[in-house]
Amino acid sequence: MTDTSLGSIDPAELAQLLNSPALDPPPGVTPDFEHPPNNNNLTHTIVSICIVLTTVAFLFRLCARRFFFKKPDLRDCILICIFGLYVGVIWAIYSEVAFPGTFVHQWNVTVGTLHIFLYSIFVGTILVVLLLPLIKVAILLDWIQLFVPRGNKNFVFWSCHFLIWVNLLFYLAIFFAINFACTPYERNWNNLVPGSCHVDTDKTNLAAAIVNGVSDLLILALSQKTIWGLQLSTKKKVGVATVFAVGILACVSAAFRIVVSVQHLVEDDYTYTFSEVSLCVVAEATCGMLVLCVPTIPQAIMVLKGSKVMKSLRTHAGSSRGTNVQSKRDVEVSWPRPDVMTTRSNGYIEIQSPSGNIHMKTLASGSREDDIDALHHSNGAILRTTQFHVEEGYIPKEPTRDRGHEPPWA
Repeated sequence: MTDTSLGSIDPAELAQLLNSPALDPPPGVTPDFEHPPNNNNLTHTIVSICIVLTTVAFLFRLCARRFFFKKPDLRDCILICIFGLYVGVIWAIYSEVAFPGTFVHQWNVTVGTLHIFLYSIFVGTILVVLLLPLIKVAILLDWIQLFVPRGNKNFVFWSCHFLIWVNLLFYLAIFFAINFACTPYERNWNNLVPGSCHVDTDKTNLAAAIVNGVSDLLILALSQKTIWGLQLSTKKKVGVATVFAVGILACVSAAFRIVVSVQHLVEDDYTYTFSEVSLCVVAEATCGMLVLCVPTIPQAIMVLKGSKVMKSLRTHAGSSRGTNVQSKRDVEVSWPRPDVMTTRSNGYIEIQSPSGNIHMKTLASGSREDDIDALHHSNGAILRTTQFHVEEGYIPKEPTRDRGHEPPWA
C-alpha cells in the first residue's frame, strides 16, 4: 500500500500522485478507474441471503422472548444491540460495493480515492470487533439459563463464564489496538495524512480470526457435550443436537476467514483480498445469529399459532369453507330454510336450532337414513323430541383427624 508524506510534494507532483494507481498493475494490464471489473453480483447474492436469514431468525427470537418472557432482561438488550451492529456491518459491505466494488484489483483504484475504501473497512472492522463477542456472550448466557439448574455452579456454568470473559477481554484489547493504531486518528484509514502507525492492524485481524475460530470450536464442543449428557432418549438427543449443530457452519466460516486473512496479509492486492475477508465475516456473523436464534423458533411458532391473527385467519378460512358447503346445500334444498346443526350418536340425532335450543330426536332401529332424509326435507322442523332429566348428587367425605392440612375445597 502507498505510504506517502505530502509535506514536500509540489502541486503538480501531488496531482500526478493522487491520480496514479494505488498498486502497480501487472505487465500488460491497463488500469480502469471508471468501470473496474468487479464481482458485485456475488456479493449482493451472499449478503442478501444472510440478511434474510438473520432478520427472520431475529424476529422469531424476539417474538418468543416477548410472549414467553414478558419482562425484558439483559439478553434481550444484547440481542437488539447485536442486530443493530449487524446492520452496521452490512452497511460497511455495501459501502465497499458502492466504491470501488468488491473483488476489484487495487491497480484499478487511484491513490487519491483509496482512503474511501479504507474508511469503509475500518468502520466495518470496528463494528465486527463489537459484534462477534456480543453474539458469543448472548449464546453462552442462553446456555447458562438452559443447561444450568438454578443455584448449581457446575462444569457448564464455569465453562460458559470462562468463555464469556476470555472473549470480552480479548476483543476489548483488539478494539483498543485497532482504534489507537495510528496517530493522528485519520491515518488509520488515510495514509496520505502525515503521521505514524504503531500497530499492524492486518496482523491484529489475523490474530482475532484465529482466536475467534478456536472459541467457536470450544462453544460447539461444549454444547454437544452438554446435550449428550442430558437425561433424554437418544432420539430426542439427536434432535436437540441437530438444532445446536448450526454452530458447525459458524466454525466453517471462521476457518475460511482464517485462510483468507492469511492470504490478505501476504498479498499486496489489498482491495481484492479484503473482499473475501468481508464476506467470510458476514457469513460467520450470520451463523452466530442463527446459533443464537434457531433454538427459540419452536417457541415462536407456538406463539404464532395461538395468536389472535392466526385465530382470525383460521376462523375466516372456516367461514369460507362453511359458506361453500352452504351454497352447495342451497341448490338441493328449497330456500329459505332455517340453519340447523345435526349430530348422530348412539341412536339419536342432536339438533341445534338457530335460537340455540338443542333437541334430541330418537332414531328407530333401521330407520336412521329415512329419519335424516325426513329431517332435511322438513325445512328443519323438529319431528320428535326427547327430554332428559339429570340429577347431580353429592356424597360428603368422611371426616379425618387432621383437618388442618386439608385444602378448603376437600
